[in-house]
Amino acid sequence: MKTKHEPQKSRGTLALLEKVAPNLYRNRENLMYYGRRKIDGKRRLRALETADRKVADRKLAEWLKTLAETDASGADLTLAGLFARARATFTGKPNTLKFYETILRHFENTFERGMSVPVVKVRPSEIAAWFTKHGGHMRHLSFNGYRRVLAKVFWLAVVDRVIPAPGIFSKELVPRKKKQDVVRNIPTADQLAAILGRIRGCKFNHGDAAGADAIEFLALAGMGTAEAAVLRWEDIDWTAGKINVRRVKTQKAFTIPLFSNVRAFLEPRRKDSGKLFKTARCHDILTRASAALGFLHFTPRNLRSFRIVAQLDAGVDVKQVAEWQGHSDGGKLIMDTYSNVIRANKNAYEAEQIARAEGKIVRFQNSVAA
Repeated sequence: MKTKHEPQKSRGTLALLEKVAPNLYRNRENLMYYGRRKIDGKRRLRALETADRKVADRKLAEWLKTLAETDASGADLTLAGLFARARATFTGKPNTLKFYETILRHFENTFERGMSVPVVKVRPSEIAAWFTKHGGHMRHLSFNGYRRVLAKVFWLAVVDRVIPAPGIFSKELVPRKKKQDVVRNIPTADQLAAILGRIRGCKFNHGDAAGADAIEFLALAGMGTAEAAVLRWEDIDWTAGKINVRRVKTQKAFTIPLFSNVRAFLEPRRKDSGKLFKTARCHDILTRASAALGFLHFTPRNLRSFRIVAQLDAGVDVKQVAEWQGHSDGGKLIMDTYSNVIRANKNAYEAEQIARAEGKIVRFQNSVAA
């Protein structure tokens, strides 16, 4: 026989529920409402988190609608399982699939609740919080890429009827990131000459002095370090006056003219075969020289921009500049990237034409030597 001092065993929630309407139950002790329904032989119980009958009726209707729109067998699907399903659906080129995999692994390694949590228990606010924490530093292209890929993954849960539409990815909570204005530290011709002089004048580091040739070539040819690193003397057609280049990222072959200043630079260094230059240390060499001279932080990418800006300032057509860069978009990327330069040149060109029409000639802008 139990005494009043013996603790009573807690009764389960099911034992305290009384039916008040189809699929609607109320806890006799705390008067909170629950939804209850049998699906595929299994009883589903849902706490409606309210003691108000009208609110309970509304929440019950929403819950029953969700059950009707989803497959009960998917209730136990975890995020890890969803990502495995997504991987099996992805198609594309190797670089595209590699990009997808990088995004999936990043999310898997950093989602705070882990990948074992059921998809049905993940909230849209948690996905938005992940993007805020891990995507805040990303540029718009990377951020929107993550957004696009993860939206596909989570939408797969809707398609498979694991969760109801619109799903757990909210476009309102995770809006697209707008393009940011990028400040490019492009050296002037005088600054570039000073940097090369500084590097070649160093008596104690012959490696840096050798790197000066690679740096000067990047600026003269307007070529990226990846393409210059694999460029060989056999790729130069001295007779036709062209340099045969292959873009490392896309493996697309294209040619650039053997400009007179590039030819004059390469002729004294000409060899029959082998790579033109070693570009592995260009970034460090350029950084040290720029800092020593008190210049802005210049990188090899800025050297390519130096040549592109010079060509645009000289009046070279945007489409032609894009072709020399191995782009196949007709100049769209160049126009987007260097819109400020193109706009300034257009204004200067229009001003020149107006001046000609009025009998007054003004010099066309040419801030950087071609």
